[in-house]
Amino acid sequence: MNGSRRVAPVLAATAAALALCAGPSVAVGQPAAGQPAAPVAQAGAAGVAADYPPRTYTLTSNAPEASGRCLDVWDWGNGPWVQMWGCHGGVNQSWNISFNATSGGYQIQSNASGKCVDGYRGRGQQVVQLPCDNSASQAWTVPASAGRWRFVNRAFPGVPPGFPGPSGQCLDIYDWGRGNVVQLWDCGYGQGNQEWWYN
Repeated sequence: MNGSRRVAPVLAATAAALALCAGPSVAVGQPAAGQPAAPVAQAGAAGVAADYPPRTYTLTSNAPEASGRCLDVWDWGNGPWVQMWGCHGGVNQSWNISFNATSGGYQIQSNASGKCVDGYRGRGQQVVQLPCDNSASQAWTVPASAGRWRFVNRAFPGVPPGFPGPSGQCLDIYDWGRGNVVQLWDCGYGQGNQEWWYN
């Protein structure tokens, strides 16, 4: 009796079962499960953003002074203020970042409240969360480098007269990352308190 004739079908069936258990393979260019998506970035002369799928993130600062704290909505998502607070994994520290074709920028939406981070109060003022409305003050261009993001508010693309520095108002942690207030401030390259890690 030839044993190989019996073994071959068993091996084929086992291989098929293993392939089914493994699930669908990850498409080329897509992040594996549990890995961050590719950084959002601006592309082209017109500044049109690459439209990555919406995704939930926790945002932490690149500033050593802000270590252990996350971007957070005050009062577990009920309050208006966006701030830095000790990372605890709560839903008020969970953000959905997606491109909004109407506003022409990315919106930073709280998964606790469904509201969006809004910089309408301007330079030196704490940002708040408000109902998402497609406005420029809720739209952010998101240059990326080395796995970090900078959020530049589209309502304030320039620096007010008398204030030197690069163009634009960035999402910034007060006092170089030492404070809890998250505000708009003049964009400056190499400032850790304006660079955000995503995970």
